[in-house]
Amino acid sequence: TTSIAPKEITELPLSRADQALQGRTTGVYVLNSDASPGGETIIRIRGLNSINGGNEPLIVVDGLQGGQELLRTLNPNDIESMEVLKDASATAIYGSRGANGVILITTKLGKLGKPVIDFSVGISPQKLANKLDVMDAVTYAEYMNLVRSKQTGSGNVPVPIFSADDIARFERDGGTDWQDVIYETGLIQNYQLSVSGATDRLKYMVSTNYLDHQGILKGSAYDRISLRTTLNADISEAVDFGLNWAFTKETYKSPDFRGDVAFVAMAINVAPRWAPTEPVYDAQGNYQRHGLQPDGSINTDYGPSDTWNPLASAIEPDMDRPTYRNNINLFLNFDIVKGLSLKLTGGAILANSERRDYYNTKTMGGFSNNGEAQLSNSTTERWQNSNILTYDNNFGGRHQLTATAVLEQIYDTWHGSNTEARDFIVDQLGYNNIAGAQFLTKSSYAGDRSLLSYLGRVFYGYDDRYLATFSYRADGSSVFGEDNKWGYFPSGSVAWRLS
Repeated sequence: TTSIAPKEITELPLSRADQALQGRTTGVYVLNSDASPGGETIIRIRGLNSINGGNEPLIVVDGLQGGQELLRTLNPNDIESMEVLKDASATAIYGSRGANGVILITTKLGKLGKPVIDFSVGISPQKLANKLDVMDAVTYAEYMNLVRSKQTGSGNVPVPIFSADDIARFERDGGTDWQDVIYETGLIQNYQLSVSGATDRLKYMVSTNYLDHQGILKGSAYDRISLRTTLNADISEAVDFGLNWAFTKETYKSPDFRGDVAFVAMAINVAPRWAPTEPVYDAQGNYQRHGLQPDGSINTDYGPSDTWNPLASAIEPDMDRPTYRNNINLFLNFDIVKGLSLKLTGGAILANSERRDYYNTKTMGGFSNNGEAQLSNSTTERWQNSNILTYDNNFGGRHQLTATAVLEQIYDTWHGSNTEARDFIVDQLGYNNIAGAQFLTKSSYAGDRSLLSYLGRVFYGYDDRYLATFSYRADGSSVFGEDNKWGYFPSGSVAWRLS
């Protein structure tokens, strides 16, 4: 188990909670799968644990269990503590879902005293660290002419691709540096406001956060707004109540970096490959196509003529992908008798994601399909109930015994629809005019799954030096095979504290 101190989280200008794990925990691998604003992060604990299954760790925020979306949308300033469970004994209490490791997060509560109002602003510019070293226009033109001069087969008399006047013009004007064309200075703005406080019977914290990230690639952007309320109240001497609620809206507005469009239409992949002899725009003010000649023909004798204008690929796609999340967790804790308590919790993760993409006729896909759109909507729900009975007692000052019994239920459901459209009558209205498309393809899906779990755990410590823990968990899942609906996860550990 590795703990990350609160100071390590707050002392750095983090915009995402998963950044707090980078370089701070052994055995934890954190990698940005792409550099786009709001891009996905890959987290692996103890390497890859499955070939066919997933390798994502389980994320637990204030008892609410989910995937990496809980971590990605969490405001780092709201974190009180973060622990990473890596060893088999620690993760076994979470059964099959703990096989890839567990990240436990507790959010902040107010401290006794007067209400505290905290406001902070963080503004960070970003720029491309290093450009790829590529040929300038003159060197490129001379090299292409050299290649052409070697093509003398079958008595062919090669004609240079670029004339002396072309090369002189490149020497004078410099040609096009496509990396300068598509990249710019990015900017991250992070605004945080919180109010917290506590009395003898009540602790609370309300916070809100706004993050705006304009990426270094033109046309790339991400924004997130979040609101969190955390409340703990003592109803009586034997009963206390807790509420954790978080709302998040995040919007991804970046051209595709990965596999959603053809490789030859991705700006960051194509820019270093496009000839520096090509202008950004042609004589008519339209985006230049590689090898486009004054007569409208395409010269395919040099360069990647099957690719698309990098600037058009960056700024012309209209991408709008908002996701709305509500995470809520409630608990009631009863002190039955001295040393014996019962905690009842109920939680839900409710998310709705939309995708509204349009590739106009200035993009590669839109050009070949006379406009191309994709609209989708997905709704996911997770309902969770945990019932925890705990006995905790100290005997004779040296013997510490803690026994825990847990009954847990999780139910997931999801549904969604997709619409793909192409060949639009009017290009300017984009995805707001799906009825104007000549070809439509529609699909939908739905599904659910459930999990029922039992857990027993016993901890014994003698003199705070000799420690032993044993646990046994049983998971019954609707996705397990018909004849093997249950999985069993025993574990144990012993320790001797030297000092």
